[in-house]
Amino acid sequence: MIRIPLPALWTDKSWRPALIIALVTALSGLLLVGVSGWFLSSVALAGAAAGVGATAGAAAFAYNYHLPAGLIRLFAITRTAGKYAERLAGHAAALRDQMKHRTRLFRDMASARTVYEDGWQLSRDDQLGAFIDDVEKVEFATLRASLPAMTGMVLVAVCLVATAITAPLALPFTLLLLVVVAFYSRHMAEKAAQQCHDAQQVEADWSRTLGRQINALVPLAGNGDRKAALAGSFALIEQSTHSRSEQARLLAGVETATGLAAPMLMMLTIGIAWQTGMTGETLLPAIFAGFLWLAAGEAVSGLPRLLLARAQARYAEQSLESWQGAEEYARDSTTPLRLTVEQRDVYSPIGTKLCTVSGFTAERGRAVAITGPSGCGKTSLIKEIAGWTDWRGKTPAPLGARRIVARSICHLSLHDAAIMAASVRDNLFSSADDTSLWQALETVELADRIRQNGGLDSALEQDSLSLGEARRISLARAILSREPVVLLDEPGEHLDAAQAKRLMQKLLVECRNRIVVYVTHDERLAALAQEQVHMGF
Repeated sequence: MIRIPLPALWTDKSWRPALIIALVTALSGLLLVGVSGWFLSSVALAGAAAGVGATAGAAAFAYNYHLPAGLIRLFAITRTAGKYAERLAGHAAALRDQMKHRTRLFRDMASARTVYEDGWQLSRDDQLGAFIDDVEKVEFATLRASLPAMTGMVLVAVCLVATAITAPLALPFTLLLLVVVAFYSRHMAEKAAQQCHDAQQVEADWSRTLGRQINALVPLAGNGDRKAALAGSFALIEQSTHSRSEQARLLAGVETATGLAAPMLMMLTIGIAWQTGMTGETLLPAIFAGFLWLAAGEAVSGLPRLLLARAQARYAEQSLESWQGAEEYARDSTTPLRLTVEQRDVYSPIGTKLCTVSGFTAERGRAVAITGPSGCGKTSLIKEIAGWTDWRGKTPAPLGARRIVARSICHLSLHDAAIMAASVRDNLFSSADDTSLWQALETVELADRIRQNGGLDSALEQDSLSLGEARRISLARAILSREPVVLLDEPGEHLDAAQAKRLMQKLLVECRNRIVVYVTHDERLAALAQEQVHMGF
């Protein structure tokens, strides 16, 4: 996961100039309001003294207005110039970080099993949209929220020091109020982030469910389930709307609390100083500290959005974990000695029970062939085993509860192979040497065709190959893959019977040290496995 802790802004050379400029700008804004409040109070005291007596009046007219007025202009100019400089330096650093982080994230996505196999996820706009949304949330929190957080912490520290010096009795009450506001803001921001996350999950479920139901309107209508199914889908979007509304309400509450904190701290500081007997000129330092709190309110007012961004980024990072490359997760995964599926029901994507599959066990050197009529759930079953979809039913998942672990140790090859507009080498999805690549192509009887086309670095496109050739490219990917579990969906698809049998025999030999489970309609291919499992309605 990509995460920038606050201290990294100072240690990172690209961010250090932006951080320094941001601190100078924030302190200038703080002092601008503080000096202004002190100046106005001093002028008011001088004016009041002018009407008391001749000596006091002379002192009032002798009051030096030029120094505080000059400081106010200096701080105003510094703050204005600093905002522009901070924007330029911050944007430059953010752009460099964004390029670095997006390069890593998109590389992880490209190497993830869910994308790596036959381009399954790359053809789904909802998956790509969710990925981009998560990336933007992480970047917003790390690149846009960290800098205001650090400057805000510095401003609060300055205000606390000023309060301790000018009105020490106000310090305990100030700390108590800050702690209450901070805990309340964090708690409510976490709840708002949870509401946002829940809304996104519901919206994703609604999109998938409604799409499946639209595609299944005819069978749903035939079963009399159409109205109930669609009603359930629209209930999901109502739930999402409610979560969004609740998020907005929670965030508004936090913003109200933090917005009131600054004037309350100002009045608290000045009020306690006055209650302790400070009047006239002795009250001016406390007034200065009070106006500092008022100025710091601008930084504190962004606290709810910052906390919400941080909380949302944590959810986004958890989601982005599923896109990381399989090699990173393979380190945390154990290589299974066998794959056991207990007897269980198999369901369609819309939740309709299709059939019950008897249990089976696949081991190294002991392949399992799954047969059965079209639509009985064979492909759905191996997708669940591979972690591409949720494991349905009450029996434990054969490769553990974490889908990301299953995806990291499974090579799933669907029957319709996607060919990228890239070289042959890139389409084989392997870092093996040329000898191994050519050997795999020989195994699937494509070596001569590739040599005629120009070799491993020649260009391929979906339209440049027949369906049978594309299927053989997919089988070569399975042979070259390093995952200990190989799941094949219709390995003989688009191949003639004799060739399909030859290639399957060779593939089982190449994968004899791995667990192999494959789905087929061809009885001759099923006979090559050590165990056959029949699925039916």
